This record gives sequence, C-alpha cells and structure tokens, in this order.
Amino acid sequence: MSIMIAVIGKTGQAGKIISILQDLNLEVYVYYYKDGDWQKVLDCQAVIIASPTYTHQEYLDRLADFKDKILVEKPTVSKDERVTTNWNFQYSELAKIIKVLINSGKLGQILSFEVNTSHGLAFKDNYKSSWRCLKSGGVQEMVGTHYIQFVKSLFGSANYTKIINRNIVSPGSPDMVHLIMEMDNGIIVDLKHSYAGACFNKIILIGTNGFMDYNGEEVKIYYPRETYKDGRFTTPPCQQIIKLDYSKNWSDSLKQSIKIWIN
Repeated sequence: MSIMIAVIGKTGQAGKIISILQDLNLEVYVYYYKDGDWQKVLDCQAVIIASPTYTHQEYLDRLADFKDKILVEKPTVSKDERVTTNWNFQYSELAKIIKVLINSGKLGQILSFEVNTSHGLAFKDNYKSSWRCLKSGGVQEMVGTHYIQFVKSLFGSANYTKIINRNIVSPGSPDMVHLIMEMDNGIIVDLKHSYAGACFNKIILIGTNGFMDYNGEEVKIYYPRETYKDGRFTTPPCQQIIKLDYSKNWSDSLKQSIKIWIN
C-alpha cells in the first residue's frame, strides 16, 4: 500500500532522508517552515521530524491529534507510542560486524569499547551563528546521543556515566565532549566527540584475547593474545580486514532504519 510521508525539514539530515524516501519510490511532502502547508502534513500517513533539534517538541505538540506514526531524529521525553527515535547506528554494517565478532569468542571476554570522532565544524564561518552552536546541547546532543544508543544496542545498560563538556572554539554549545560509561556487564566505554579538530574516526573494541580496530576505512581484527617476539608479548597478527567506508556505513544504516520504520 502506498503512503504519503511528510518530512519536516529540508536540508542537512532532512535532505538525506528525503532522498532515501524518493529512492524507495515513496510519496513525500516536504514541509519547510517558511512556505509549508501544515494541513498537508496532517493529511499524510506518517511524519518524520528532521528539523533543527530545538524545534522537535514544538512540532510534536502541533501533531498532538495526528493518529499515525512519527519518527524523530533525536530522543524526546515523550512516551507516546506513535513516536520513534531514529536510532539508525544500531542497523549499521559496523554493528553487525561487532556483534558477530563478540559472539564468535575470538576476542575473548570484552573489556572495553572506545569511540573517537572529530571534524572541524566549529571552525566554519557560519557555525557561531548557527542553531547547532546557539540552540542545541552541542556535539553531545548532535552526535553523542546516537553513539550512546549504539553502545546500549551492543552491550546493554550502564550503571555509571560521567560526562565532560568543553568549549574549544566558541562560547556557545559545547563543541567537545568526553563520556565515560561502565556497563552492567562490566565493559568500560569511552566516547569522545568533537567539532573542534581535524577529521578523525576511530573505534576500538578490546577483549582478553585480541582487539578490533576501525579507522573509518577498514575494520582490522587482531588475535590471539599469546603472540610473542623475542620472548615478550607483541601485537597479535591481523587475522581479518574488512573494507568499510565510514560515511557509507552510517548513510546505509540511515536507509535501513527508515525502511524498518516504514514497515
């Protein structure tokens, strides 16, 4: 059955979602606050809120009488059964690789998981006057929330968290965050995200018998622990290399999450 989906938003993440829906041959009504027709939104069978984060609650309030499902790009405090948060990272190829690797036992008992992502958005001329700088919770809200859910999908709940926010470039929303989590199963998670550095992507999974290292281009898997050189421990051999482009990994996960939500 064909349905009409309204997308609230026009550029950025909204633009990516619109392209995905069109590739899926779905009818899309794009609502933009400057020239949109709100009645056309209400006439649709599903709504995706992909506007700036600070507007999400406003649009949810306006959709109070909307009977069908709603997808929101960032988490809300709503317990409304119509509302789903687009946690697309859990549908990524990287998530599949990590789950298979953990279940294989090749790395032994999992000890820690580290994520370090960065790029220089805060140095852009228009950043200081943008809503991301002035009206958001900073890089933690924009990026970190998705990685927290990614971690939960892999390792379950946390019993301890500590968050450190910093402003490197401007006095607006924090453009750097460091989050430490201890999961209920004892795994230590270290998440670092920044809008104030060179482009850098690193994800490391460490176990008692080996580790996985992802640099945004390749996933490399190393084991076993009992590897020696001149009688001393040395880095285990790389047993497997999987090509995985960082941008494609996340864009494919976005497409997959949209398809799952629609169905």
